[in-house]
Amino acid sequence: MVSATMPPSTSNCLTSSARIPPYFDTILDNGAQYQYGEVLQGDAGLNVAAYPALFEKYSSNGGALRSALNSKNLNAGNLSNLQGQGVQDDQLVTWVESHDTYANGDRQSTGMTDWQIRMGWGVIGARASGAALFFNRPVGSGGANAQFAEQSQLGDAGDNEWKSPEVKWVNKFRNAMEGNAEYLRNCQAENCLMIERYKSDGSNANDGVVVVNMDGDKNLAGLDTALDDGTYTNQVNGDTITVANKKITAGSVKSGKVSVFVNIGTAPAPDPDPTPDSTTTVYYPSTKFGADSTYLHWRFADGGTWTMVPDVKMTAACSGYVSYAIENPDGRPIGFVFTN
Repeated sequence: MVSATMPPSTSNCLTSSARIPPYFDTILDNGAQYQYGEVLQGDAGLNVAAYPALFEKYSSNGGALRSALNSKNLNAGNLSNLQGQGVQDDQLVTWVESHDTYANGDRQSTGMTDWQIRMGWGVIGARASGAALFFNRPVGSGGANAQFAEQSQLGDAGDNEWKSPEVKWVNKFRNAMEGNAEYLRNCQAENCLMIERYKSDGSNANDGVVVVNMDGDKNLAGLDTALDDGTYTNQVNGDTITVANKKITAGSVKSGKVSVFVNIGTAPAPDPDPTPDSTTTVYYPSTKFGADSTYLHWRFADGGTWTMVPDVKMTAACSGYVSYAIENPDGRPIGFVFTN
């Protein structure tokens, strides 16, 4: 005699959570280093907080900014909290704009200028929390241009904003400041924001500050700071600030610029000439050609003959650079040739 066992009931199969793992428990537990998800809010019955809780379970880390950029109001108190509902700041993916805010029909960020994007990137890219995401726009598109100018081909890198010095140095700053504490404060006005990152270990090699100044030159002297004593170089243009006893004692920032004061590498020092518009100073890395073996040849790019200066060697400018100053009272563009 052969006995048979009846299969389980259909209802028993559908309700057995022990046999069928929850969907998110399955896909998130896959060993990937970075994962992020999108919660589409608006459903009154949606438990938004449950989603970041799932990501937190499987990870070790985890619109207000655009409004601030449009009004040039970078109030430190308003921007200190990334405002994630039911999720910690270090579990958020942050951006000035995403593919959705740029490409959707409501065009939430499409009209923003490249300058506004850089200002916003200075804010979120320098922060200790959030995994910052930079959206690379199609070539010739956005801002005052068409939403899709149809100048990009499949596989193109898009426009070159991701290569701008301000974006590049904010990225380098973020990597160098990994694990540091942060403090946000306004500098002289609410259109200027300082994002300080520091260790308080007595070394200015480990600290730094990004200053996003949306309007008007600002003198930073006299402001409180969490940075350790020393001189910090703005890697974007070579300016410096000096800190002593938790005060900035000297230094300023230009209007409409992102300044990245951190001692990573060496940037060219600013021209000490009191009338900088009267000369053009050429800087060149001494690692390419030694200061004692490099010669400069130049001419005005809008016309004229080459001026040969084989008897004038490049002179030491600052650590890692050599330089040569050319009289240029009209500020004309200049072409250069280096020989050794």
